[in-house]
Amino acid sequence: MISPQKNYIGLKIDKSVVLAVKIYKSKVDLQLFRVTPKDLRGFSKKVTYIKSSKERWGKHVSVYSICEGSEEEYSHATSLTSQLLSQFFS
Repeated sequence: MISPQKNYIGLKIDKSVVLAVKIYKSKVDLQLFRVTPKDLRGFSKKVTYIKSSKERWGKHVSVYSICEGSEEEYSHATSLTSQLLSQFFS
């Protein structure tokens, strides 16, 4: 289910938020819940881990930022989303 909430769009499966897209003026952040950068094949250097996420929200949260809006960045975002959903359903 997709549910717009203020400045982000969240993807919720059952009662768990899996992914959030936060939109800013200069960038778009793809927040990946329940994963760390080392869990994502091929993207560990492009994804940033929010250090206080485990304490603040009780789960790991990593962020991929799209700044230039290039085709490569959108391709990476799609691949990350695919990996995240594969891990969630396995």
